[in-house]
Amino acid sequence: MKEVLVISMALLQLQFWPPSTAEKPLAIFRGTMLSKARLLTASKFFRFFPHSPGAPSIFACSKGCEEESRCLLWCHDALNTTCFMSNLIVMPNYEETNMSDAIPCFTRQQKDLATGAVIDGSPENPNLSERAKTNLVDGFYDKTLPHCYMTKNLVKPWFMLDFGTPTAFYLVKLRVQETGMIEKIQAVRDLEARTGDALPATPGDFSAFRMFGVFPGPCADFGQEIIFRVKVPVIARFLSVQHVGDVKNAIQICHLEVY
Repeated sequence: MKEVLVISMALLQLQFWPPSTAEKPLAIFRGTMLSKARLLTASKFFRFFPHSPGAPSIFACSKGCEEESRCLLWCHDALNTTCFMSNLIVMPNYEETNMSDAIPCFTRQQKDLATGAVIDGSPENPNLSERAKTNLVDGFYDKTLPHCYMTKNLVKPWFMLDFGTPTAFYLVKLRVQETGMIEKIQAVRDLEARTGDALPATPGDFSAFRMFGVFPGPCADFGQEIIFRVKVPVIARFLSVQHVGDVKNAIQICHLEVY
């Protein structure tokens, strides 16, 4: 309902513009709601500007973001007639917990299956408890280390998503940290993504799951995306990702999307 409402607002404001002008912004941005305080606090790239007199604000904001390659999200504060542009990764199905100051936002991201899924996995690093596994399924990533998921130093650390029912998907995208120690980037290697229809008999044992994809690695760049893709969508309830080396390792993943 939240997403439909925001899109409807956009359509109402755009309806007086020629179709060739009005349709383009809505083709690449999808609506959500985001706390204004969180937006202003979390954004690294940030720009705001009043919209031009006489122009529908929804069009001015969208056009400004579309023309700026760093802009992944734009928001509109109707009270102040202000456009905000940000590099935050916010999924369309993100659920804002602070609706008291939430404003309409539009993201370049597509609605995915990871956001809102149930997640289980290896224990978090006890010294970095804020880097919790739930960060991967909340639909929000501000590109900082505290919003990643980091496991303890273990043999074959893992995490697993439960979609609730058998679900079709064809692509799994992982993203590693944007800054920090290069050793943490290089430790992301020897990953297997697998799918299953029933919980494993032993947590972390995915030998009965079907292989979805392999990433031998290692990662080489900050912010690198690891993509597992199949040509024909699979149908499964569970998706696991595991470091399969025999040496103790801690894996840190900062963002996850499933389509």
